[in-house]
Amino acid sequence: MLLNRQKALLNYISISGEIKSKTLLVKALFLLCEEELKPRGCSLYDFFPYKYGPYSFSLMKLDIQKLIMEGIISDLPYRIIDKKRANKIIDGLNGAMSSALERLHNKYGKMSVAKIKDYVYACYPYFAIHNENNPEAYLPYDPAYSPLLQKASIFTIGYEGKSLDAFLNTLIVNNIKSLVDIRNNPVSMKYGFSGSSLKHYIEEAGIKYISIPELGIESQYRKNLNNQVDYANLFKIYESEILPQRNDKMVLLKNLIMQEKRIALMCFEKDEQMCHRGIASRYLQDYCNNKYGLSHL
Repeated sequence: MLLNRQKALLNYISISGEIKSKTLLVKALFLLCEEELKPRGCSLYDFFPYKYGPYSFSLMKLDIQKLIMEGIISDLPYRIIDKKRANKIIDGLNGAMSSALERLHNKYGKMSVAKIKDYVYACYPYFAIHNENNPEAYLPYDPAYSPLLQKASIFTIGYEGKSLDAFLNTLIVNNIKSLVDIRNNPVSMKYGFSGSSLKHYIEEAGIKYISIPELGIESQYRKNLNNQVDYANLFKIYESEILPQRNDKMVLLKNLIMQEKRIALMCFEKDEQMCHRGIASRYLQDYCNNKYGLSHL
């Protein structure tokens, strides 16, 4: 079964007849989200600034590949090859979404790669900050050059409820230089968040990735966590027994802050109060003599 966003993607390819460029597809779906869907409080994909402007790994590395592997569309140029199945799938798509896709195609479907890039860069300059053609022109929009985002600080972030692309964008917006994965077992069923894959995607976004599983909590301690009291007891053990044995890792993190200035400790849970990264970040802050601020993204 396809997700709603995959159905919409398939519908757009069907409306277009043939899409010869990855850039055209990505920019079109970006404009769909920005101009048609966000004003109505909804979206399909999240995007982050990449080498050629806004980009979505979920779109290009997951959804397009799924449609190709299932034999519904061809690889570049993208076009429907199983029309009977595609039509059946598209018939189940919300009518408002289909109308939005039609409007999108009528407005941008005939644009050249150069013209649609120029339009996106002009209207959404933040997403052009990492483009390889003329990056200097977009420095004023780059968080890395904002005076407000230069101060050395400790951050934490969880990926629960976030797409890979939204996760990457959050790091970029906050000028995070190094992501420190403190999961004891850096494996996830969620697309893009398992160790080696995450390292690749993080580094593609221009951010350093470091895994320190020793700062995680082993599974033997994470059994029978049913309520806030259970978590509180676990975190007491983590703070009083586990972290004091990990001061070598605190030295590593302290040096990392001195080098990179802005680092983020990462785990799964959305709420840092339900995650050991909240304890680890405060412990690190204290280890650094409270020299650095602490924020939870």
